[in-house]
Amino acid sequence: MANKYYIEAKKIKEKPELYEGIEESCSWILKENYLFDFLEKLGKDKKILDIGCGNGIFLDRLKKRGFGNIAGADLANYLKDKSHKHIIADINVEKLPIEESSYDVITALQVLEHLENYFLILQEATRVLKSGGYFIFSVPHPFNIFYRIKFALTGNMSGFTPDNNHYLFLTRDVFKKTFLKDFEITDIHYSRGPVPMLGRLNIIPGVKLKAKYRILPRCSWFADRVCYVLRKK
Repeated sequence: MANKYYIEAKKIKEKPELYEGIEESCSWILKENYLFDFLEKLGKDKKILDIGCGNGIFLDRLKKRGFGNIAGADLANYLKDKSHKHIIADINVEKLPIEESSYDVITALQVLEHLENYFLILQEATRVLKSGGYFIFSVPHPFNIFYRIKFALTGNMSGFTPDNNHYLFLTRDVFKKTFLKDFEITDIHYSRGPVPMLGRLNIIPGVKLKAKYRILPRCSWFADRVCYVLRKK
């Protein structure tokens, strides 16, 4: 979302146009080959559900790559390609209208941090996935060195402010006792780390820098975003 203040999910479901920026939204992980390569290794016959599918860019790209058994779920149908199978549900409070053990893969790309109740999506992924199925999700990574310093100095975390739509994030131990109760980590993929505050140098005459230059190594120390691949036990 690109809203300048937090809007409750139930209000967006009642009035879908409140979801600003959805038409052009594209998660960082979809700008790389990692996720597509992983899914192609599993097989193009796998049944995939994308929760928080938004405008459907992920479903579009899966379709172009030959995946045929795909579906999306979101608060409303924002899909550009309406031919995709779509489920309208508020995953904060509503269970998915899907039978148990019916999907091979569930994805949620930059979705969990927007949820007011992000444990329901975990419960639903556990219920809907087949044994050995994969729950793949990307979220902000709060453990990089720059975020840690900011939290130590201010008690606040970058990206989680009163006027944006990021709600909660998991500590390592909470992640372990909830998400890893019924899943095991099979892989972790980090974004490239941005060099912080370079954009502030633009006050210097003649200097025109991007707000973020993603040139730091892909690792927990520098990444500000992370993708987890979990396998149902």
